[in-house]
Amino acid sequence: MKKIIVSIIAVFVMAQIQLSGDITRKGKKAKPMTKKVKAVLNWPSNNGDRLVKAKHIKTCLTDNANFVVPWPSIFVTLVNFGLHIEAFDAALASGDADLIQSTEIVVHDDCMNLMPMVQAKMDSDKPNAANICTGAGYDVGKKGGKGERKNTIKPGNEPGSVVMTGVGSGHHDWEISYDGGVTPVPVDSTSSGKTTLDGLKPKTDIWQHNRLVLTKGRHSDWTPWVPGTTK
Repeated sequence: MKKIIVSIIAVFVMAQIQLSGDITRKGKKAKPMTKKVKAVLNWPSNNGDRLVKAKHIKTCLTDNANFVVPWPSIFVTLVNFGLHIEAFDAALASGDADLIQSTEIVVHDDCMNLMPMVQAKMDSDKPNAANICTGAGYDVGKKGGKGERKNTIKPGNEPGSVVMTGVGSGHHDWEISYDGGVTPVPVDSTSSGKTTLDGLKPKTDIWQHNRLVLTKGRHSDWTPWVPGTTK
């Protein structure tokens, strides 16, 4: 009889545990989506495909309810973006290698300039972030992906030093500024898109922009100023 009572109690206890688990599972709320989706620009290696990509982004941003014009002044206007794409298209038709290179850099910089605007909208609506990204013509990023070199300025290894990088290969001209580009200061040109400066003011905000040195005394347009801080 004692064994029967123990068995009944055990069954009752197990039933209560199961019931409690069911209630917990049924009452559990879905976690809100908090993982950040990152917008990236998968820039093709072929200039013809780059033109197609830029045109695609412009088409996607035109009359896009998420990005009503006029945009904040820190972003290239849709009109100027279109003009730069047309210049790149004409350069490709001309076959002028230097002109192709310089106009491609401008279009690439435009695409990079607009991407933070897209990212901000994505961050404000995380459940729809991926759709906002692709709807603007950009690509959803993956962790660990390594993109091409960008225009950057970062602290160097020694106090008062910075390491600067620029888009594109070959000779570059550089300028730095301590006031956001109002007062440019020329620095030595380099044979590549990376350089280190020493002897600057330590722990100080600083900006850089650069341009490609082309043949026949020509240059690409200066890139937008990018900020950083000296070591």
